[in-house]
Amino acid sequence: PQPRLTGRLGEVDIAPSGSRLAFSIIAPRDGGRITYVTGLNRFEPRAVSDGRASAGYPAWSPDESRIAVQIKEGSSTQAGVIDVRTGVMTRLTNQEGQTWVRSWSPDGRKVAAATLRGGSWSVQWIDVESGRQGTITSAESARVYFRYPHWSPRGDVVLFERGEVRGNIWMLPLR
Repeated sequence: PQPRLTGRLGEVDIAPSGSRLAFSIIAPRDGGRITYVTGLNRFEPRAVSDGRASAGYPAWSPDESRIAVQIKEGSSTQAGVIDVRTGVMTRLTNQEGQTWVRSWSPDGRKVAAATLRGGSWSVQWIDVESGRQGTITSAESARVYFRYPHWSPRGDVVLFERGEVRGNIWMLPLR
């Protein structure tokens, strides 16, 4: 019998080989996320996070041995890495603000993340062994935000969204 998954589907990532899927299920009661893996030929989901910490937004490592996740804690999010075989999760960051993990470097040594610290967004790389961080894009004004950093297959380019919030004033005559 297949396990019964309670909640709604969150985020999905297809493994680089195209043979497996990582996905999160959002719990109906508290909105926490549990990350699962399954083969694509046969749907047999296996939890790789235990639910004690909300872990979602999965991103496969190039060798498919690990999955980077976003860990939700209060109003902050942290970066983590789950060993797919054992389910052991290693937390990479411990900072107030947001750390939105998105992709791995082609060599599997770093993850790229959009980070919000002190009211300013930037794109950072995080070393998955040491947790050391480095800057890909510097923080800009509070009205600029970054999202979805993704490493190119050769590792020589990082693609990301850069947006700017602008205020507008409208006037509409009342009839």
